[in-house]
Amino acid sequence: MDNGVIVRRASLEDYNAVLDINRHVYFGLDYLPSQYADMAQDPDFTLYVCEYEGRVIAFEAVCEINGGQTLMMRSARVHEEYQGQGLLMKLRKQIEKDFTGHPVVNSFACSLTANTKYRENVSFRARNKLILERALFYHSFNIQEVLEKTTVRSQTKQISSQDFCDLFQNKSLMKYLFPWDRVAINSWHLRPIAENIRHIDRQKPVIFISQDLEEGQGFLTIGLVIRVPAGISLHLEIYGSGDDSELEKHLYSHVLALKGLSSDNVHLLTYCDMTLESSVIFRLYERLELHVMDNPFKSLQFFEEDFHPS
Repeated sequence: MDNGVIVRRASLEDYNAVLDINRHVYFGLDYLPSQYADMAQDPDFTLYVCEYEGRVIAFEAVCEINGGQTLMMRSARVHEEYQGQGLLMKLRKQIEKDFTGHPVVNSFACSLTANTKYRENVSFRARNKLILERALFYHSFNIQEVLEKTTVRSQTKQISSQDFCDLFQNKSLMKYLFPWDRVAINSWHLRPIAENIRHIDRQKPVIFISQDLEEGQGFLTIGLVIRVPAGISLHLEIYGSGDDSELEKHLYSHVLALKGLSSDNVHLLTYCDMTLESSVIFRLYERLELHVMDNPFKSLQFFEEDFHPS
């Protein structure tokens, strides 16, 4: 098989072939079907596939972030019949070849879920530095039921992506919100710098802040609404600290923003840095009868390695 594998650039026309690699990845919560077209047409993205006997059997995208200094690896997929045969390494070698000589690239970045065995690989760990880890809680809910059960009303303030990036100038606030010097959003990890506003804005985030956030208290939450095969997924990214009643205001605000969008159940994926006590999430979920569901993801780990093409 090795000699028959072709690595080539992918395009918008490869949409169906790429999704056919694994249509059931992430148990119906895969973001790729709704974001592939944007990735294929975004100048900061380069898409690759492995092809064997005319069939697309592996895929990975790479995006230039942090002002072009970092290559973020995205959406790796390998057909189940061909896993364990080094296809992602073939893609990586092609990426390294294509970006050799790039004037500013100095690192690779990636994220791996808890169910990814590769993140415990010895050679991978030797090359990659663990940047941060995020906990992930999962539940499905009905929008109207959550709004009826919520006991507090929102006292949060919605801000734009530009307003969010303006906060990057406040160093003490950045240390409070992002002690790891990374903004994690939809399994990306981006440095909190103005050069990344386009990548943040491309996610079409809905952002709320606590009233006293600039005093170093409360939360900043980023909500991403993603169309997935299983319906609608709300990715709720949590930064800061506080009690569950304060966090409930944020959840209420995000759910209220969903009202009228769909009557279907929403798949809620709640992400937070390990700096936030899990008990805050559990208490909020329990009060709203959103019992944490078992899931294979549980956490995300973010890695970075130096870019040294061989």
